[in-house]
Amino acid sequence: MADQEILKLGGAQDQAAAAAEPGRPAGRGPGGARRRRLGIGAGAAIVVVATLFGGSVALARSATGDAADPGATRPSAPAEASRPPVADATGSGTPPLGKSSAARARPTTTGQAPKQTRRPAPVYVDGVPQVKATPAAGKVGARIRVEGYGFTDEQWAAPGAPLWLALEGGCGLYAEAEHTLRVSSDGRLAGELTIPARGSCRQSDRDDEPVVAGRYRIAFSCTACFIGELRVTGAPPSDTPCANVAFTPNSDDVASSIVARGVPCSKAEALVRKVGGPLGFNGPATARADGYRCERTGREDRELPVAYYRCTDGAKRVTFTRT
Repeated sequence: MADQEILKLGGAQDQAAAAAEPGRPAGRGPGGARRRRLGIGAGAAIVVVATLFGGSVALARSATGDAADPGATRPSAPAEASRPPVADATGSGTPPLGKSSAARARPTTTGQAPKQTRRPAPVYVDGVPQVKATPAAGKVGARIRVEGYGFTDEQWAAPGAPLWLALEGGCGLYAEAEHTLRVSSDGRLAGELTIPARGSCRQSDRDDEPVVAGRYRIAFSCTACFIGELRVTGAPPSDTPCANVAFTPNSDDVASSIVARGVPCSKAEALVRKVGGPLGFNGPATARADGYRCERTGREDRELPVAYYRCTDGAKRVTFTRT
């Protein structure tokens, strides 16, 4: 409106000049062109100032829009613009060239080769491959799992190969056990065995002896092929059969049927070897050694006369037959 007022004022001045100077066209006075230029320039300046002022007002309203106009609804920015920048490998936050935001946000996975289980190396004792018993101990009737490697010789793969538990010391008790052991083509021996209840003594004529507590070697395929060991627990600690003691080689001058209770066979056999020499059917009825008192409990006069002895030291006891 200001520029219109200036134009009107200029027009009035032109008309006055025209009345004073007949023959000059209206608007052609000496200040007419200048006034027109001034009016146009002033109008343009006013428009610029108004535009700038309007922009400042708009910015002020935008900054205080919530407080100034709580009910006003502002257009929401695009979701992509409101997301924080994803940092690149350098942590600068500047997206790498040629990659979208979705591609940068997607986690990167690298392929990993599956782990391979390494087979344990074979263990040998005196050139014989060994197995591991799991558990390493059990009662009579318990099932024990055994496993080992290196059984590549064809003797181990013989069908129906027997298995024994051999008591260390004593009368040489061997107890044959039921088992499910099998050998694979790559020499892995695995399966289960059941601890037997009875066995036989290889160093005497007793063939029905109980399996007692102690350490046993595992013999597989042959009685001398020891592939491992285990312990028998929970069996009665009494009446452990022991080995015969010979006083004269290749003769009947022996102490047999030695049974130890509460004492290992090694000590029981040593005791009999120490006291048994002079004892017998016609020998002394009593003897003493290592804290034991031995006495004859009976005799039999037969084709091969025998005498029975019992040696005691508190709860420990050793019995034997002397021929």
